[in-house]
Amino acid sequence: MSRVIGAAALAAVLTATSAYAQTPAAPAAASTYNESFFLGVSAGGLMNTTLVTSQATATIYNQNAAVAERRDVSGGLLVDVTAGKPIRGRLAVGASVSLRSATSDSALAASVPHPLFFDAPRTVSTTTPGMKSTQTWVGLLAMYTLPSSGKVTVRIFGGPAVAMVKHDTIGAFTVTEGTSIAQPTIAITKGSVSKSFIGAIGGFDLSFRVIPSIAIGAFVRYSGAQANVTGAESGTIGGLESGGGVRFSFSKK
Repeated sequence: MSRVIGAAALAAVLTATSAYAQTPAAPAAASTYNESFFLGVSAGGLMNTTLVTSQATATIYNQNAAVAERRDVSGGLLVDVTAGKPIRGRLAVGASVSLRSATSDSALAASVPHPLFFDAPRTVSTTTPGMKSTQTWVGLLAMYTLPSSGKVTVRIFGGPAVAMVKHDTIGAFTVTEGTSIAQPTIAITKGSVSKSFIGAIGGFDLSFRVIPSIAIGAFVRYSGAQANVTGAESGTIGGLESGGGVRFSFSKK
C-alpha cells in the first residue's frame, strides 16, 4: 500500500510539473509566487483504528501460563507541522512531522494452570485499562500548488516517510487465586516496544488567506506502512487523516 501511495503522489507531482512546463502559467496571487518559505501547524485525527497485539508467558504451578492482549487503538489526537520551500514556479519541496497519541483499554485472554490438576488449564478473560500507543511520522514531500485565484491556495503533496511507533505491551503478569478457583485474578506489568518502519504520505492541503502572510487551512491525507511492532501480528499502520490549523507564508524581500 505504501508503494502505491508513493507512486501515485510522485505521478501527480510529475504530471503537474509537466503541465506547468508546457503551458504558460496564468498570473497567480502574490502570496504564491512571492513565497520564500511556508509553514503549517495543524491538529486533527486519524479516521481509522490500528490493531495492537502482544503476549507474555510464565511458569505457574510448574506449568506454562500465557496471557495475550488485543486492542483496537483509535486515531487519538494528531499534531502536525509541515514546511516547504518553493524551488521552481509552483513546485516546492518540504517535510512534515506529525505525532499521534492514543490510550485505550485492552482485552486480555489468559490460559492459567489449575492448582490441583495437571494439564487442566483455566481460561480467564479480563480487561486492562490505560494502554498507550504513539506514532511519530517524518515525511519528505514533493509539493505542487494548483492554479488558483483570490485568497484560496490548494497544494497536493506526497513522498516517503518514516514511522516511529511505540506501544505499551504485556511485560509480565501475576496470578492470584480468589474465592472461585475457576476465575483467578490476572495482574499485568506494562512493558513497551519501539520500532521504526518505512512508508509513504500523500494528500492535499487547502487554505484561505486572512491576511497576506497568514491563512487558515485544512488537509486530508493518507499515510501507510507495513509493520510488525510487537512480533505477534503484522499489519498496516497509519490510515486516512484530516485536520486543520494555521498557515504562515514568508515572502521574498
